[in-house]
Amino acid sequence: MHHHGLWMLCLVLAVSSLTSVATGQAEPAVPPLAASAGTAGKTANVGPDTPVITVDGLCETARAVGKANSPCQTVLTRSDYEGLAEAGGARTPVAKNQFVQVYIQYLLFAAAAQKQGMDKDPNFQRMLELSRLQLLMQTLVHELQARAEQISPEELEKFYRENPAQFEQAALLRIYIPRTKQVDRANGVQEPIPGTEPEMKTLAGEIHARAVTGENFQTLQKEVVAAANLRQPGEVNLGTMMRDQLRRTHRGVLDLTPGEVSAVLEDPEGYYIYKVVSKSVPPLTSVKDEAKTALQKRRMDTWTKNITESAKVSLNEQYFGTAGAAKSRQTQ
Repeated sequence: MHHHGLWMLCLVLAVSSLTSVATGQAEPAVPPLAASAGTAGKTANVGPDTPVITVDGLCETARAVGKANSPCQTVLTRSDYEGLAEAGGARTPVAKNQFVQVYIQYLLFAAAAQKQGMDKDPNFQRMLELSRLQLLMQTLVHELQARAEQISPEELEKFYRENPAQFEQAALLRIYIPRTKQVDRANGVQEPIPGTEPEMKTLAGEIHARAVTGENFQTLQKEVVAAANLRQPGEVNLGTMMRDQLRRTHRGVLDLTPGEVSAVLEDPEGYYIYKVVSKSVPPLTSVKDEAKTALQKRRMDTWTKNITESAKVSLNEQYFGTAGAAKSRQTQ
């Protein structure tokens, strides 16, 4: 009998069950083991070839999973078990002691399923293949992330020097105009007043025209607060911000020159008007962490693009529909 399917099932289910272990969700009771997997204080005294898990009565996977001392006994050594546990994300002694309960549970249930021939079921084989693909993808992504984090001082300096706009920061002022007027309810909560959208849109245009002529942003925001009955408009003086600290639709503000006022930026909740007070590029020493994060992201984006664009995918529009096929092309 082939045991690869059962082994893969145990691995996949053990990995997925770590979430339950971490969150304290209840698991079905596991039969007590003949010997404990060890405690954190004693693991140093257990050699790599010493048995740490012995399951009497489980012989279906003896040769596939561990070492068989008898026709119906499965044994895992410390190195066997720790390799499996670490592959599943359990790296500390405490995590490994929790992981063993999950692993034994799935091992026993999977063995029972295999005895009934469920590992030969076509649907199981399809799920197994999907799990294999998912695990391969996750393994590659983790490896790429580890590579992306390996940045030398020279590489960081070069990236910073070649991408000054990415680290440029600006001192910003901002006015917020809500999409509707607000009304105070008896419970202290503010609610929008229906039908006031046109009035507030007109107000946004008027405030913008005055901001462009140089009127004080604090004064203009106070007028908006009074006109809209706005309780919490937010700070006008945003201080110094980098491009990535702004919401994506507002990042173009940093393309403005000092003293310039942005156009009216419309979002679902209302309207925004920015003014750039000053701009500067800070030294690498003060944005080192941001530079590392940005370089890691660029590396991951590049590698991901190389993988996703290495093959051309065509979907049958008659089956998936034109929208599904178009979305697939956009993600490539």
